Amino acid sequence: MLHEISPAPFPSKKNIMKHCLLLFVCFVCSILAHAQQPGSQPYITETQLEDESARTETNAQDDGQWQDQEAFRHRPLSLNKATATDLATLGVLTPVQIASLVRYRDTLGAFISIYELQAVPGFDAATIMRLLPFVQVAAGLDPQPGWKDRFSHGDSRVMARYSRTLETARGYQRTDSTAPHYLGSPDGLQLRYRYNYPGYASYGVVMQKDAGEEWFRGHEKQGFDFYSMHAAIRNKGALAALILGDYTVNMGQGLVNWQAQAFGKSAGVMNMERQGDLLRPYASAGEIYFYRGAAVTLRAGNWRYTGFAAARKLDATAVPDTLDGSYISALGASGYHRSETELAQRGTVQQHTAGGNVSLHYHSWQWGLNVLYQHLSQPLQKTFHPYNQFEFSGQALGNASIDYSGNWRNLHFFGETAMSDNHHLAMLHGMLAAVAPAIDLALVYRHYDKAYQSLYANAIGESFRPANESGFYSAITWRLLKPLTLNAYFDSFRFPWLKYRVDAPSGGHDVQANALYMLSKQHSIYMGYHSKVHGRNAAAGEEGLHTVLPVTESGWRCQGQVACSKVLTLRARVQTAAYRQGGEQAHGWMCYEEASRQWKWFTLTGRFTLFGTSNDDARLYINETSMLYSYDIAQLYGHGYSWYVQVRCKTRHITCWCRMRQARYRDVVQTGSGWDQITGAHKTAVQVQLEYHW
Repeated sequence: MLHEISPAPFPSKKNIMKHCLLLFVCFVCSILAHAQQPGSQPYITETQLEDESARTETNAQDDGQWQDQEAFRHRPLSLNKATATDLATLGVLTPVQIASLVRYRDTLGAFISIYELQAVPGFDAATIMRLLPFVQVAAGLDPQPGWKDRFSHGDSRVMARYSRTLETARGYQRTDSTAPHYLGSPDGLQLRYRYNYPGYASYGVVMQKDAGEEWFRGHEKQGFDFYSMHAAIRNKGALAALILGDYTVNMGQGLVNWQAQAFGKSAGVMNMERQGDLLRPYASAGEIYFYRGAAVTLRAGNWRYTGFAAARKLDATAVPDTLDGSYISALGASGYHRSETELAQRGTVQQHTAGGNVSLHYHSWQWGLNVLYQHLSQPLQKTFHPYNQFEFSGQALGNASIDYSGNWRNLHFFGETAMSDNHHLAMLHGMLAAVAPAIDLALVYRHYDKAYQSLYANAIGESFRPANESGFYSAITWRLLKPLTLNAYFDSFRFPWLKYRVDAPSGGHDVQANALYMLSKQHSIYMGYHSKVHGRNAAAGEEGLHTVLPVTESGWRCQGQVACSKVLTLRARVQTAAYRQGGEQAHGWMCYEEASRQWKWFTLTGRFTLFGTSNDDARLYINETSMLYSYDIAQLYGHGYSWYVQVRCKTRHITCWCRMRQARYRDVVQTGSGWDQITGAHKTAVQVQLEYHW
């Protein structure tokens, strides 16, 4: 929480906004002055990460796809041999673009030059520039490498990452009569080794200690709080995949189980279909969304048969000595084990999982049957509230679904229909269409019954869990000019039952539009607008009852990048946010300027950000340039400024990052809340990362 004191000298909001707008106008003019050939910037990925952080209020932790992309950067995928599944693994192309590329290759033969991608229908400059680092037109490596090649032609990396907040939080403070609440030091440490040959072999180990956790003492005499290991083989004859250790299962459109990274509605309006391997080795530091056991996929002709089994201990809040026996009231979702309270929740319940998939692949179509069964050693019984009375409770949960995807001419269809063992349904069906060389459309319908139950589902929708929701989504991408792409979507949704902080059935709509204008690979401008209307409880009345009133959340952003020279790049962004419910209003704004200077082995990056928000309802989520495999999304609230400086030193095999960030707030004496509360108006964090690659 932020606590106010007497105002300190600080520029007025009006003057700050004037300077921000003037700064950005000058910046845009400099971009126009440096116009060259069309290029790209990954603004879509940036907005996806920010939107997902706002939806879940956490930073993404699954960097598996990022790791695969880095491996492809050093061992590019051959465009002339890649299958549709291989192309989907890159996480760059939409299903329509993948179908278009395969159809172009089948019709006109193998690619002769990488620049031939410009002739593929549906490919714009942004897509091509994002794809180029990971592909080549050469034949590449043997499509069926032997055992020796599988374990010698891949990408090996050893990484060590250290992080610490310099100010002492309340949880680390000791008094004459009390010990610190957190048992460990404020140092965070992660070690990771991985060998990765995408599509053929992978093995590795991850070790992590979060800030506040003990290390080689106390409750952590084994060293790190979290260990993860895996070994995987792919595409060896009839063996499509075999994974031992930790892995994720990603079925259909996420109605039954989806544990890998996946985004909801965002600026990437055509990325509405869940894509990726059914089984993926897990090599990230997140401690929740994965299974631990064994999984295998076998193929016979056009058929694929997958089976998996897993067992692991989960954190949970146990409630002992009740009349009905002991039970758990909630499953843990943080992975932190810093205090006696958190340690008491560690490994409280044993989870056993078994499931499988049978799929048929015929031409450009595939159909799948998915089943999943999960059992907890103690029953789950959440504290009763009217909004959660249909959620899962008990010890066992079963799910089954049928999914499909395929192409017909210039149309791509996908969908899934699922049922939980209480006989309630969830379904999602969509269509992507290339209606013209420069225009793509998307239509998606979803209906999730209020009593549909799942543990690790992650499907498209307003809520993180697919339940109690119906909606219809429509979107368009229009490549209006060679350097200009327009994207927009409209989503209408309805909640037939109560939700958290919404004590009545409700509904709303969501609108987003953005434009990307690329003058060259290093020069681009992105503008976007977002507005959403939904219901939320207003303040309680005299009888303690809540009235549900519509909430309107909106905002716009404008950002760009310009390369002043071959070694100096500037980036800038202006963004606003507005919140309104009845007579209550809140506003937020931010503006940053970032510069990056490159030398032969050395890169220096710095950013300065000004921000101001009325309250938490208008907070902003901003992606920050960070180290490899690190998602750093800053939550900006209150009034103040922040800055960071990052240094990267790179040699042939070794790369080192050093980063320091500080946020300063106006008119406060404390930042943060609970045991993470810091006395003072600033918070400073340092990070160091070292990677050896061969």
